Amino acid sequence: MNNRFKIFLWSLGAFLLCLCLWAPAALAAQVSASASPAYLASSGQVTISLAVTNDGDATMENIQISSAYSGVTFDSQGTSLAPGESRTFSTTVQLSEAALGQTLSFDVLWTENGESRSDSASVVVERQSAVSLSGTVSVDRTQASQGEVVTLTYTINNEGSTPVTLVSLQDSEISSRNLAENTTIQPGTPLVITYEYTMGSSTVTSAPVVTYIDELGESQTLSLRETSLGMVMNRLSMEVTQGEGTVNGVPFTINITNNGNQRISDIQVTDELGNRVNDATFALAVGESRQLTYTVLTDSERYVVFYASGRSASGEDYENNTRSYVVRKYIDPDLLGIDFSAAVLEPLNSAGSITVRFTINNTGSLDMTDLVISEVTEGVDEEGNATEVLTEIARADQVGPGEHTIEQVIYVGEPRELTFALSMNDPAGNPYTYTAHITADSIGVYNAQNADEAQQDVIEALGVQIGTGISRALSIALIVLAVLSVLALIALVILGQLERKQKREAARRRARREKQRREMLRQQELETTMTGRPPRALGGGEDLGQTQIRRRPRGGGDE
Repeated sequence: MNNRFKIFLWSLGAFLLCLCLWAPAALAAQVSASASPAYLASSGQVTISLAVTNDGDATMENIQISSAYSGVTFDSQGTSLAPGESRTFSTTVQLSEAALGQTLSFDVLWTENGESRSDSASVVVERQSAVSLSGTVSVDRTQASQGEVVTLTYTINNEGSTPVTLVSLQDSEISSRNLAENTTIQPGTPLVITYEYTMGSSTVTSAPVVTYIDELGESQTLSLRETSLGMVMNRLSMEVTQGEGTVNGVPFTINITNNGNQRISDIQVTDELGNRVNDATFALAVGESRQLTYTVLTDSERYVVFYASGRSASGEDYENNTRSYVVRKYIDPDLLGIDFSAAVLEPLNSAGSITVRFTINNTGSLDMTDLVISEVTEGVDEEGNATEVLTEIARADQVGPGEHTIEQVIYVGEPRELTFALSMNDPAGNPYTYTAHITADSIGVYNAQNADEAQQDVIEALGVQIGTGISRALSIALIVLAVLSVLALIALVILGQLERKQKREAARRRARREKQRREMLRQQELETTMTGRPPRALGGGEDLGQTQIRRRPRGGGDE
């Protein structure tokens, strides 16, 4: 290796060593700037603050702050910051219109270990525009049925350059409470609020009102666009008329009316077995009607229910159904025939009972079932309306063709007209009702003891409670007893008054006699004083009340 090459290697090594040993000194401070207020609508005063932190290892000496913007001075001359120490320097300046929105730069100079160091920071005071709020409300549906949920979305935008304090967001018909309150809306960041409203029984109107504080600290309101939430009322009323059964079945007439506020299409009516009443579907506008006819033929007892389905204008499925209608196997009327009559065997006796013979003549060719004979009387229902009351008298499971008689003792209480009802079913279960009338005539003299015994016999024979006749007799007895009680009470009151009057009169007579006796004694004492004779003794049987006292003349002579 020649000398020239060695010299080159030594020179390169020395250069690399210098590069390793030399490194630029790191800044020994952190500087940041801020302005208050950060926004101005026009020229005005702003306080500029510079925060200086010494995060180096050496002391920052003789800190100075300068700015290219005239009139900005900081009281920092001669200030030093030890490592880790921080300090904020502030000054108030008058900014012009031109300075708003511009970058204001500041230089921080200091010495460190005798060497000069520097750093810089900047701040922008934005031009404040007038507060500008806007808002919208959207709904996921504008029509809903009762109980369905409608989702409302409220969006409030701050289009200004300063934060806005939202005091409240109200939508009175949607919610009784504020949907939002005491919220800050930052510029460019919208406030979004969702609310789920459960539809009631009527249409409502969403009318949101936003209350906020403007740049002058005054309360302002913003009304958003109104939105109507329509109450969807899907309603198909079905009026069903059941006709008389024929050999071809039982006819039904179904009147369907759209009583809602929505057009309903694809209407299909079926029975409880899924059989179609109408072949093709149809639609009904609000208020429109359609009449359908349908015949039900069955060999057994059946409870027919009609179902209607469709689709509303808002796309919702609709369903409804009627009550059940009983349809039984058709029985030819020519096979039926019933004659029902009642006759009095024993007239009304002294116990208030009669014996009645009921005659049921089945002139048809079919066995009738579930025979019940009842007395029909007048009564009232729970609402006070007049109604018929049936009191069962006799029953039989089956009545075949021919004549059948039933004799029964019935308590009626008093002479009156009686009405009896006979109910029975044909072999298919179809009900039939027949009536008969008799008059309960009175004979003999009513005897309470015999009546009690007869009533007991009737109760045991019937095995049922005593009917309305006993109730009427008991009512009469109670009324008579009540009248007698009132008369007795009145008599007691009168006797008491007479007794008190007699006592007062006796007391007055005693007082009067005592007064007369004292007067007589006084006269006798006077007479003794004047004549010197002893007083005349009073007779033991003398009534002072009838004694007349005579005065003796002053002359002393007897009259």
